[in-house]
Amino acid sequence: DLEVNSFEQLCINFANEQLQNFLNKTLISQEQEEYNAEQIHWHPVQLKNFHSCLELISSRPNGILRILDDQTCLPQATDHTFLQKCHYHHASNPFYTKPKNPMPVFTIYHYAGAVTYQVHNFLNKNQDQFRTEIVELFARSRIK
Repeated sequence: DLEVNSFEQLCINFANEQLQNFLNKTLISQEQEEYNAEQIHWHPVQLKNFHSCLELISSRPNGILRILDDQTCLPQATDHTFLQKCHYHHASNPFYTKPKNPMPVFTIYHYAGAVTYQVHNFLNKNQDQFRTEIVELFARSRIK
């Protein structure tokens, strides 16, 4: 739990959410089916559904990352316009909360708990830019 969570933490938490969803769907569900098939006595594990949180973050056309990509392409867009679009599309989503005070943040309820993200520089951080060393490496290359 960091003091300030930003774009990078959202990407990490999204990846973790996908991994947990995959783990639950494949590994645990398959094991439970195997136990049933072999008639092994066990106590069922109640699996949490992560699909709704994943949809919030990545669905088309209004998932948070999709909104971010769209806003990154617009020259007049700002972190504030990105945040307002998120609030507009997700204010009623149980996995999303906008702040009570007008602050540049939103909260997502991940499987591991609630995380509040500070949107400062979200658009700049979402730019697909190569590191300087990579650009220089490409420039020096003789191979097309």
